[in-house]
Amino acid sequence: MTPTESYFINLPSEIKNLFIPVFGNAENFYKTVYLIARNEHITSLDKVANWEQRIDVIHYYQDKLKHFLNSLSLDGDNLMADVASDYFEDYVHYKDDVNFGMTNEDFLNIMRAIQEKL
Repeated sequence: MTPTESYFINLPSEIKNLFIPVFGNAENFYKTVYLIARNEHITSLDKVANWEQRIDVIHYYQDKLKHFLNSLSLDGDNLMADVASDYFEDYVHYKDDVNFGMTNEDFLNIMRAIQEKL
């Protein structure tokens, strides 16, 4: 477990409760940000059709998540960067099989909730 994961797990319960309506819990927030960072990296590497538009969508969600953290008086810029750093640490150590127990459907449901509720 990374220090950033521990940070989210150890947030005070009154703050952790604010993650529930969109993410289910603060741990799922971390997982979502990690997967978004991974998607951004893979999209920028692969440069598939419409990759610039995909990057714009990814940045849109990253900005929404930063604002969400800032609204909780947490440092959105640094926390988002820390999670991305965790992803890149795994990437350079060939840990591309990171499985959080989150299905694609779970991830997509969270993305829909971000769009609707944040």
